[in-house]
Amino acid sequence: CENPLGWRLARQMDKYNWDKNKIFCPSRCVENRFVIDKNNSTGSRHNITVLFPKTNLNLYYFLALLNSKLYDFYYKKISKKMGNSYEYLPQYLEKLKILLIEKDNFDLLSKLAKKICEEKLELQKLDPIMDEEKYNEIKEEIEKTDREIDERVYELYALNKEEIEIVENSNKTN
Repeated sequence: CENPLGWRLARQMDKYNWDKNKIFCPSRCVENRFVIDKNNSTGSRHNITVLFPKTNLNLYYFLALLNSKLYDFYYKKISKKMGNSYEYLPQYLEKLKILLIEKDNFDLLSKLAKKICEEKLELQKLDPIMDEEKYNEIKEEIEKTDREIDERVYELYALNKEEIEIVENSNKTN
């Protein structure tokens, strides 16, 4: 499993191409929270880790994996815990192995991750009280899509029922 993303903390600001899509994550967080930046942002240099791609592959695939329950479970095993949160720093992120898969599954996971991103943007535009019905409808769709991604990731890594239970139960207790 080659790592097609450049897991680096962007300290030397001129060394990287900020004009390309990249993935951001907080440098400290309770759970995996990776997002794609398509706006040439530089983020905060003090509390954001930036992942620059080494490939032209669709970043939504990587987003699906990185935000899955399986990767969250694994990341918590390899990173440093600080209080209730974990450090999302290069020395831990570079340990993550990305599985490169056949095109159909790659495209499906990319599509599902993009769908969640679009739904979350739509959700942000709504008032949970004034637009309660629509808000809950979109929130349920996000949860459904998120579950589908997790199921696909479990299949990709050939997890059996017991292993899936361990991951699912671990995420409930953390």
